[in-house]
Amino acid sequence: MSFEKEVIDLIKYIQFLERAGVTGDSSWALMSEEERQTLIEKEIQKLREMGPGVVPILVNQLEKSYEYYENPKSTIINILVAIGDSQAIDPIIATLKDEDLITYAAEALHELPARRAILPLLDALVAYHRDRHGSDPYVEISKALIRCGVAVATVTERLRKEPESERRARLTKLLVDIPGIERKGIHSRPNPHMQLTSLSLVPMPRLKPAFVPVCEASLADPARRLMRNVSREEFHHQSIWWSTRIRQ
Repeated sequence: MSFEKEVIDLIKYIQFLERAGVTGDSSWALMSEEERQTLIEKEIQKLREMGPGVVPILVNQLEKSYEYYENPKSTIINILVAIGDSQAIDPIIATLKDEDLITYAAEALHELPARRAILPLLDALVAYHRDRHGSDPYVEISKALIRCGVAVATVTERLRKEPESERRARLTKLLVDIPGIERKGIHSRPNPHMQLTSLSLVPMPRLKPAFVPVCEASLADPARRLMRNVSREEFHHQSIWWSTRIRQ
């Protein structure tokens, strides 16, 4: 058996083990989840022990096209993360463009963080649609961005250029979620630089500092939100931002 064939067979077996846990295959009914995960780790360890030549084969398999029902790409991403080779980062970044792999790719980039992944992750954050099962990858993408070291200035610049309300809402929520921002507290005195930066978050021309109390008052007045022509979700996150960053 060739080296490449052996690697591909192990990928298929690990994929089978992963899917057996999801489908509840009766042949695995007597095996606990812990036992199944232990078996998966054992097979991944075999791949590790086969040496660095395994990673290029995994990457090559990740870049191939498959029929949906036999697609092993999520399994390959999980294996690459478990192996932990930095060669995997760029191929994983490329899978962010695949709607079915965004969650797996974001989780992988949380474990293999790289600053070059920040802009592709931001692209994925604003572009994704809920998948066929209705799941939302926001949490995984935002965690990966924070782990990769996304800067507030990078997000605010992207927010300033983004015309769509739903996409602005996601970016504004990310700003709220970045550590060190929400912890300053609603009654803390804001950093002057952050106070100026936050002015760019609200898509209104000729924005004045006097808008702060209006924004806060709008929390109790939905009609004011409608006048601003933004989505409820975006308004909610922008209101949180203004409340935590601008109030004295």
